Amino acid sequence: MKDKIDIIYFGHGLTGLYGIQRLKKGKLKDKVNIKAVVISDKNKDQGDLVKHEATSYGIKTYDYPLHSEQLQDYLTKKTNVDLGIIMNFDQKIPQNIINLPTNGMWNVHQSDLPKYRGGLPLESIIVNGDNFRVSVHELTKNFDDGDIIYQSQPIDVWGMDIDELYFFSSKQSALALEDSLKLYLKGDCQPTKQDNSKATYANAKDLNNLLKIDWQNDCGEDIFRKVLAGGINRGAISSLNIHGKEEQFRITEANFIPANINQSYP
Repeated sequence: MKDKIDIIYFGHGLTGLYGIQRLKKGKLKDKVNIKAVVISDKNKDQGDLVKHEATSYGIKTYDYPLHSEQLQDYLTKKTNVDLGIIMNFDQKIPQNIINLPTNGMWNVHQSDLPKYRGGLPLESIIVNGDNFRVSVHELTKNFDDGDIIYQSQPIDVWGMDIDELYFFSSKQSALALEDSLKLYLKGDCQPTKQDNSKATYANAKDLNNLLKIDWQNDCGEDIFRKVLAGGINRGAISSLNIHGKEEQFRITEANFIPANINQSYP
């Protein structure tokens, strides 16, 4: 049983923002001390969301990897940190930094691990019609394969598009972070190993294939889910042969009307 925990927080985008807000305003606001916040410098707009929130609380921030040496020096010589927390951080963290917090680092991942390891699980959840679930796991040198600390209850997200699920998953991730840290403070963490034989992956390089419509084999609901997963900015991907030339196009909006097999037609 612990009274308080000191953490270093790696956050990016809306998920990173909601995580800080939950820790500073939620049930653990007097028990979790965020010693420093690390922001990816890969996408400045997304990083600034988290940086502005952190600085509003007077929390020290580091841009990564620009300030990686200063970060390592801070963690090694100037502070003691119990745990590192990763909330939608878009850069790989080297093992020498993972090892610096006393109890390592946890990653908050937006899928039912070991399903959909990788950076784009939400699109796969929509396309395959899966329930949404947050998994909190120990961070290792490999993506999303560490022991599971906590998993939220599965939630049916059928009909959400990628933007809706992004907002929803960001809030759910913040709640899952809070719940997992409650276990830590109680001394009740019981990590369980992932079944690597059941692992699937969701990476950027596979996204176009995931969103591609197969008109011969996809049913109406399959196509609808691909449109939702692509969203208004990307859409589902298809092509037509026009005058002997294959032309690609995208479908960004669709409605799904389930067939009534008992309906009679004149």
